[in-house]
Amino acid sequence: MAATEIPPLKLIDRGPRSSAAAAFPQDSGSYAHRAFPLLWILLGLLAPASFASELKPATEAAFNRYIRATESQMDSGSGMAQFLVIDRLPDAERRSAYDQLQQGQVYVQEVRTSEEGQAIPIPSGLVHHWAGVVFIPKAKAST
Repeated sequence: MAATEIPPLKLIDRGPRSSAAAAFPQDSGSYAHRAFPLLWILLGLLAPASFASELKPATEAAFNRYIRATESQMDSGSGMAQFLVIDRLPDAERRSAYDQLQQGQVYVQEVRTSEEGQAIPIPSGLVHHWAGVVFIPKAKAST
């Protein structure tokens, strides 16, 4: 055997085992291995319940402003009226995106709505605005 050659690994089949048995082998009888699942259960029971917070009026107003601006841009002739987000891309990027879709990949793009070139501030809030396209071969749109 050459000095740089690595011998293949030998796998030993001990028969079917449950996922719990695989995670905690029988020969490791340490207390930590037996107590680990119990610890997670106790932490789940003792964790404080999360409470929903109230939406602040300023946050709601800013979000509604964001929605109006987005819908206005979609309805205008500024190029946002195209149905698929990839149709708004430059030619080379659009062709590449369509090729990726036909290979089974998903196209996802972050969308940023602005007013007069400025981001719309959302006090005490965040907007996660994404658009995506997926190609499903042989699928038909039905009404």
